[in-house]
Amino acid sequence: MGSIDQTLVELTCVSCEASERVSVHQAGSNWKAGQWTNPADMFVRFISGWTGLNVWPKLDKAKCLSCGSSDAKVSYPAEVFH
Repeated sequence: MGSIDQTLVELTCVSCEASERVSVHQAGSNWKAGQWTNPADMFVRFISGWTGLNVWPKLDKAKCLSCGSSDAKVSYPAEVFH
């Protein structure tokens, strides 16, 4: 199985404005799509939990390691959708 789709996921702390982007990929083939890679494994500035990896990664929870806040927003920058 290869990578059939990819996008960027960005987390931004509402309290201290720290942000980080990671690239996530969906495994699969032309015949069957697989799960998205778990963004939690890639973030360095945030501890995060994700759901929906079989359809689309959705942020469940996040904690900023810079300031300790649990108030983070997620975005999927449009310029990298394939």
